[in-house]
Amino acid sequence: MEPEDMDMTFVVDNNLYYKNIDLHTQNENIEINILKSLKLGNTFSRDFNITTKETYAIPLNRNTKKPFYFFNPDSDYYWVDLSPSIEKVVPKDVLSYTNTICLNESQNTIVSAYRFTNYVSFYGLDGTLNMTVKFGETPVIPIVNPDRNEIDVRNTPKCFTYICGTPQYVYCLYDGSSDFTAPSKIAIFQWNGKHIATWQANRNLQAIAVDKNDKYILAIASNKDGQDIIKYDLE
Repeated sequence: MEPEDMDMTFVVDNNLYYKNIDLHTQNENIEINILKSLKLGNTFSRDFNITTKETYAIPLNRNTKKPFYFFNPDSDYYWVDLSPSIEKVVPKDVLSYTNTICLNESQNTIVSAYRFTNYVSFYGLDGTLNMTVKFGETPVIPIVNPDRNEIDVRNTPKCFTYICGTPQYVYCLYDGSSDFTAPSKIAIFQWNGKHIATWQANRNLQAIAVDKNDKYILAIASNKDGQDIIKYDLE
């Protein structure tokens, strides 16, 4: 548990080190500590989720449909298989499978939500697919540019753009427009894949964070001069 006079965050530094940053709120001192070396080699990644045993992440340069990998220095990389229900509706272009992930070690679950289609998959930490959920009545299918046989990123509707979790729930930020102008939705699931609620925002949101007791959401939204930080109460 964090001391009351200290805020803590965790970062991955240059794909090499897992660090924590401690901000002491009383005197504004900052401490940076290396927790461990990641030893990932040249697999530069994002969406790091680090457990007591493995590192889970998504490669920056996507060249596979597989949604994410987990890595252990003793057993190397394991690439997780894509859900067959998603592969049936999404084009072959690998960029169509762009996604974001969030992990809960105590629930033995990692969730993968997709940017260009309205599906969310729930996996065990061993990479086993438990279930896939479609958000909405009909599937969103990426638009393919016929000249290049690849996804038309500009005109394809954006689906899940951000994801975060608490001990109880996983929150998936849904856009629904092609140009990030629609008021966002937040789909809330239990870690077992059960859909709990969908919350409608009053503007387009870029990122969200939820307090550990599920009482409020902090969100980033653009304005004509820059960005706003917004707080929404969930109760």
